[in-house]
Amino acid sequence: KPGWKANTRITFRGDGNEVRPGVFQDILFVIRERRHPHFVREGSNLTYTHTVDLAEALTGFDVNICMLDGTTLTVKVNEVVNPNFTKIIPGKGMPYSKRPGHYGDLYIRFNVVFPRRLEPDQKKAIRAAFNRSKEKSNY
Repeated sequence: KPGWKANTRITFRGDGNEVRPGVFQDILFVIRERRHPHFVREGSNLTYTHTVDLAEALTGFDVNICMLDGTTLTVKVNEVVNPNFTKIIPGKGMPYSKRPGHYGDLYIRFNVVFPRRLEPDQKKAIRAAFNRSKEKSNY
């Protein structure tokens, strides 16, 4: 079933090998999760980590996520993203096995990459931009 968690046990009683005439063993399956290269499962929630550069973190961007079902989810991020910022997308996680039609959430965690160095004119432009912002009380 969609949404079954790791270590869920499924037993098919009497569907195994015949041990004596008319007596059959049970078949037991134990669900194991495979590690996914992009998602981490936490209960019915999924966590996805996306790396952005500093310019994107300050000005906004779109995140295109290839979901487990093969569809692409596009998420607009208009907030200023600081390191370790997390955006929650309700209902885009794993299905609840005992609540058909209900889904966990998708947590998008952001890793902000800062430049290793800036040229003097870049530093000057940044200072100028933030001095104007200070006057408008955006801090």
